[in-house]
Amino acid sequence: MDGWTLQDPLTEVNEFLYPFKNRIQEVNIDTIGVGLNFKPRLEALDYPCNGVNVGEASDDPDIYFGLKAQLYWRLRELFEAGEIHGLTDELAVSQLSSIRWKSTLHGKIQIESKADMKKPGVKLPDRAEALMLAFADRTPGIARIIRNNPRRGPSASERARPNPSPMIHSRRSMRRR
Repeated sequence: MDGWTLQDPLTEVNEFLYPFKNRIQEVNIDTIGVGLNFKPRLEALDYPCNGVNVGEASDDPDIYFGLKAQLYWRLRELFEAGEIHGLTDELAVSQLSSIRWKSTLHGKIQIESKADMKKPGVKLPDRAEALMLAFADRTPGIARIIRNNPRRGPSASERARPNPSPMIHSRRSMRRR
């Protein structure tokens, strides 16, 4: 995994994404700082973009102290489940392993802040954040349910079963099966 080398990396990002453009469902972009202006520019190139502000509240505020904790925890779960593999970028691995979490007084999972991460000679985890954003599912509630359950009608086996006449309305035929 390489980082961007230009001050304005739009050209590099487009060149990287373009071969996958027809398969991209969404590009998650951190909308704090540089990303705020980057999102509309990628959208102008017809990429489906999703702005993510990791400073927002979590979708599950009883468990996570903020969206950042929720998304990093989900990334952790994906790695533990073996759903992410082949990461060979030593810097990204190093950054991921350096991210610390703690439990708040209310028992919520909280990720170490960037201010706490800043130590002499330690860079911020830009590649770790890129991975976290890449695997962040920010699809709103009902759209996520529909996307994850694409079945929109009877299955092949249900269609193969004989269908009772809709004209017969006995008490038995109206019961759930």
